[in-house]
Amino acid sequence: MTWLSPRDQQHRRTRRLALTLAACAVLLLVSLLDQWAVGFFASADPKLKSRDWYQMFRQTGYWPTWILIGLALALFLGSRSSGKTGWRLGPLAGFLLIASAGLSGLAAELLKLFVGRMRPGPWGIYEFKPFLSGFINGSNLGMASSHTAVAFGAAFMILRLFPAAAPVALFAATGCALTRLLSGAHFLSDVTVAAMLAYAVSTALARAASLHKATRKLPTI
Repeated sequence: MTWLSPRDQQHRRTRRLALTLAACAVLLLVSLLDQWAVGFFASADPKLKSRDWYQMFRQTGYWPTWILIGLALALFLGSRSSGKTGWRLGPLAGFLLIASAGLSGLAAELLKLFVGRMRPGPWGIYEFKPFLSGFINGSNLGMASSHTAVAFGAAFMILRLFPAAAPVALFAATGCALTRLLSGAHFLSDVTVAAMLAYAVSTALARAASLHKATRKLPTI
């Protein structure tokens, strides 16, 4: 564990508070846009779901996709070494990618059961199941989008391991979130919370793997 001076501890607390307030502000904003977004995306061409680009982005939210990529990365890096973070970690980098994607999706699935908010109906009105009844019947729950969480869980870990590849990974994750909105399966706030969860999970894993030096320029929570 890295020792922090009282000043550094204060700075960390300040950053956490700032991030928490920013996250709350963003969540409030997207929640106000939820009903509008449902109507906007409902007007999209239903044939979009059969397009190749739609299916490509959709699969970035499928955990086995990242299992394959992570295993390939682990095998490749297993015999390599470099001063750069991902290379220096060797095969662990691949398993961190798998874990970040999977645990982010799991966090979203668990949140669904506690929140109990259902997927958007035709009018974009919030409907909730009785508290904790999702543990009995977890069907048709939407908060948060587990596919979006998986995609962003992978993207944020790539951001930490291989920063140069981050724009592509984040673009792919955003595309996954878009497919969930186009399908009418989620509110805008569902995919936003999913991305926030993924950030938190990837941050926790980065700390556990002692990536603090590689992530020192990233806000931590």
